[in-house]
Amino acid sequence: MAKQFIFNRMIFALTLVGLLISGYLLYTYVADAPIVCVNSGCEIVRESQYAYFLGIPLPVYGLLMYIFVFIISFLRTTLDKIDHHHLANKLIFLSALLGVVISAYLTYLEAFVIKAYCMWCVASAVLVTLILILSAIEIRRLKGNL
Repeated sequence: MAKQFIFNRMIFALTLVGLLISGYLLYTYVADAPIVCVNSGCEIVRESQYAYFLGIPLPVYGLLMYIFVFIISFLRTTLDKIDHHHLANKLIFLSALLGVVISAYLTYLEAFVIKAYCMWCVASAVLVTLILILSAIEIRRLKGNL
């Protein structure tokens, strides 16, 4: 039981960092504020045609994903049945998997189409990948307890 709380706390902490990154980026989009960045890549990426999907800034989608994972991770601590833990982990895993797929596509665009990298986008991609890995480990661990 202790391992599950360690993994969940790690996912929770990573989600908090993701919320901060997505929230910051959304603020810069909405306020049209300059993005703090180690190079000009962040601004180039934000000014590209790929910075919006369906007219909505991409950080909104990241924020929604991180909020969802945050809520599930928090609720997971209140669940008493192992079946519910497994369902919560599957929801986190599927959300993170979708996030990784989208992040991989966006990183591809940064590398080969936009030819500029946003350090915040890369950081978010790393976070969601870590969440995916932790949730996969947790699903595997719980599978052994069923």
